[in-house]
Amino acid sequence: TGPIPSTTRPASFAGMVGTFIGVFRITLPFLNQDNDHIEIYVINQNNGTFLITDDGATFGDLSFRCLDPFDNGGCQQAFASIAALHGVSVSESGGLQIVSVLDNLSESIPRLARCMNELLGHK
Repeated sequence: TGPIPSTTRPASFAGMVGTFIGVFRITLPFLNQDNDHIEIYVINQNNGTFLITDDGATFGDLSFRCLDPFDNGGCQQAFASIAALHGVSVSESGGLQIVSVLDNLSESIPRLARCMNELLGHK
């Protein structure tokens, strides 16, 4: 077997994701408090959109450090405002997420990463 012929090889990440059915896991070069790399997931929703999510890892990490993102007080308001600044929503299960079309993936993935870093106290 040799390299994939250029006629069948996707021209870009967006081309690869656009033809992929399932989930991509992206490991970022940032560490959480346990020195584990932060990961995000890109899920093809098969309707022309992609769900980009941390699968609840950020809020799980904050809860582990005794910062409850759902305490209905100052923390919840602060976390919600930081997420909103980045155009990120929070699922009912506590996952940070962005719904994006293929053409906006290259902007949406870094937005979620910046939001996660800010919430975790990284600059």
